[in-house]
Amino acid sequence: MVVVVLAVAVVMDLQCYYFSVIFLFVTLNSLVPFFIALGRLCVYVCAVSITMGRKYAQLETFHNVNGRVVIVGDIHGCLAQLEDILSVTDFVRGRDQLITAGDMVNKGPDSFGVVRLLKSLGARGVIGNHDAKLLKLRKKIRKHGTLHGKNSQSSLAPLAMSLPQDVEEYLLQLPHILHIPAHNILVVHAGLHVQHPLERQLVKEVTTMRNLILQDDGLYRASEDTTDGVPWASLWQGPETVVFGHDARRGLQRYPHAIGLDTRCVYGGELTALVCPGEHLVSVPGWTSNRSKV
Repeated sequence: MVVVVLAVAVVMDLQCYYFSVIFLFVTLNSLVPFFIALGRLCVYVCAVSITMGRKYAQLETFHNVNGRVVIVGDIHGCLAQLEDILSVTDFVRGRDQLITAGDMVNKGPDSFGVVRLLKSLGARGVIGNHDAKLLKLRKKIRKHGTLHGKNSQSSLAPLAMSLPQDVEEYLLQLPHILHIPAHNILVVHAGLHVQHPLERQLVKEVTTMRNLILQDDGLYRASEDTTDGVPWASLWQGPETVVFGHDARRGLQRYPHAIGLDTRCVYGGELTALVCPGEHLVSVPGWTSNRSKV
């Protein structure tokens, strides 16, 4: 009798154990979507904090480059013009590598379409000031639920309010400086300080600078304004060639060791690309529907 009772108890314990395991499995399985969403949110918050909060620019080296490299200037949401430049350069994914010099979004008619096309083509590039501002606004929305004050009046506000996850993910992974050793090229959105090593370039400067102003102590101060000082690119001595955008007022710029590709596409100018090897410049007509001034 005792043996039977013990046997029943063991069976009951095993049933309880298996039931508990099954219950735990079902419960955890039902929570998988929640944990995935929570994980993604943590990744976004951390990525934005790292990208937006760092002092020094993130430098990335692009190795194993095969075929041609096509570097495109400021696109600013002009999807049709991006498609045109790809057609004119006879771009082929898998054979060629597409790279952007930043400012893929804002002002133009289809910012999200531009980013999605770039992503589908495996394009690499650097983050521009408009791209970074979009991520900052999205971070504020995530924290406060909406935008307030001058942020709500920004031309980027509608994009930030409806920023798709895939577009945000693409922008978050962009570095500030991209080194392409195969072609001895550095890609940056705005510029590089000629007195700072690459590892000590400041985020604010590489995304916004246009000029360098010589001070009494012999050091240069970076400036967004073009009224004082000289174009930073005129002082860059290499050895790498720097390819940049950002400076729409000056348009196409060519210096011994620097090439500026912002040719006012979103203002009715042109969208310009540099094709390497050979450093051939190719342009297509810009977006003519925008009446904004540079």
